[in-house]
Amino acid sequence: MKKIVLKIVYLSSAALFFIFPGCKISADIYAVGSEGPAAKYWKNGNAVSLTDGTSNAQANAMCSSGLDIYIAGYEGTTAKYWRNGKAVSLTDGANNAQANAIYVSGKDVYVAGYDGTIAKYWKNGKAVSLTDGSNNARAFGMFISGTDVFIAGYEGTTAKYWKNGKAVSLSDGKSPSYAISIYVSDNDVYAAGSDGKVAKYWKNGNAVSLTDGANNAQANAIYISGSDVYAAGCDGTSARYWKNGNAFILTKGTSRACALSIFVSGKDVYIAGIDGKFAEYWKNGKAVSLTDGTHYSCARGIFIPVQ
Repeated sequence: MKKIVLKIVYLSSAALFFIFPGCKISADIYAVGSEGPAAKYWKNGNAVSLTDGTSNAQANAMCSSGLDIYIAGYEGTTAKYWRNGKAVSLTDGANNAQANAIYVSGKDVYVAGYDGTIAKYWKNGKAVSLTDGSNNARAFGMFISGTDVFIAGYEGTTAKYWKNGKAVSLSDGKSPSYAISIYVSDNDVYAAGSDGKVAKYWKNGNAVSLTDGANNAQANAIYISGSDVYAAGCDGTSARYWKNGNAFILTKGTSRACALSIFVSGKDVYIAGIDGKFAEYWKNGKAVSLTDGTHYSCARGIFIPVQ
């Protein structure tokens, strides 16, 4: 497993769900990530292994459709997703590849990630290249709005998002920048990430700085609830989230920690991440450890299905 350093982009994609009239939030809290070399998810704190640990693996994002649970990640060098625990390979393992986001719309399964140096997404297993491979590129976050496919990532040193395959640059490329998460609300496009050392989000391409650049920082997830803009990430060694630009600190910074995913339900704010060697989630700022610290672990996504 890679050692955690704050200059490494923490892959994250907040699982997104639309709540229609008559739908109710369930009592179940899901988190996805890894413990040691094994990809796992946790349902109400109970671990379920997706891989056997013989190869480094990780679960990066999760969504549901009806009673079916979909999880995106990787095993070894192969990008995969799991449907109800059954693996579907998206790449052949010839290049280092990962699936970082997943979204189900009707009967269509969309997955975003990368294969070698190329940012890609897959629709029902068929790959669509977003970049040509001339620069290192990644796709991290995804949002489906109607028939439009929005994907957040980077190419070279430039933070970008793609709408139906057409790139929109969010930064000037003068310093390494990333767009890690994306959310569309009322035709407004929000993307979260970092520009140099500064955690930022962009609304319709206009940048909002969340940190002052004193520490390495990044925003890994964004979520819109009504008129409120939530982002989750880290500043230095401290995990935190922001509500309308105001920071809420989740950890004291005594060990390296980062918030990687966020989900808001009514007045409750759920965040998944890492604190030292522990995979954790926070509900309204109160930490719940998912692992015992025996192995390096992380929770990269948090997810509450609707009924």
